[in-house]
Amino acid sequence: GAQLAAPTGTLFEAGKTYTTARFAGNNVAGFDFSGNGRGCNATQGSLTVHRIARDAQGEVKGLHADFVQRCDNSTGVLRGTIRMGV
Repeated sequence: GAQLAAPTGTLFEAGKTYTTARFAGNNVAGFDFSGNGRGCNATQGSLTVHRIARDAQGEVKGLHADFVQRCDNSTGVLRGTIRMGV
């Protein structure tokens, strides 16, 4: 599964690309993709938000984003697209 968090004190915005690490911080979005019992201790990469939809309370109800993740200083990368409700 994927876990995402906007940089501290902000919300994700459509049309923006974010630098990512495993945990969100100032100017860094949190992003972690894992599955089948595998995961990363340290990640870095990017997340480009194409579309995002929120309900009246501000909860994310739809997202279209592309990501690139490097795991534990590996030279290989994981690339993918997240589409949910948009």
